[in-house]
Amino acid sequence: MASAVRRAGVQSGHMPGSVDVAGALAATTFVLGFLALATAGWWSAHVFTAWCGVISIAVGGWSQMISQNRAERFVTVIGLTAGAVGLWVALFHGGFS
Repeated sequence: MASAVRRAGVQSGHMPGSVDVAGALAATTFVLGFLALATAGWWSAHVFTAWCGVISIAVGGWSQMISQNRAERFVTVIGLTAGAVGLWVALFHGGFS
């Protein structure tokens, strides 16, 4: 019952001056996934692509757990998919070695 009690004048949600962690993680997932997908075509960049893909999947998984709205989840899923495809191609090209 304590969670139902709210003080007057206090709003839940984004506070001024605070960092939107879920949005930052979603953006990081998207950028790393895009990087993994964009560099997947180069045979010589398979180590970089594999690491971008793995980090994108790890950050994206965490982002999915703490996301608060549909927009964050949408961006996260696109980044996760791009990172997974990039990782798959990188593993085909030689993986982490």
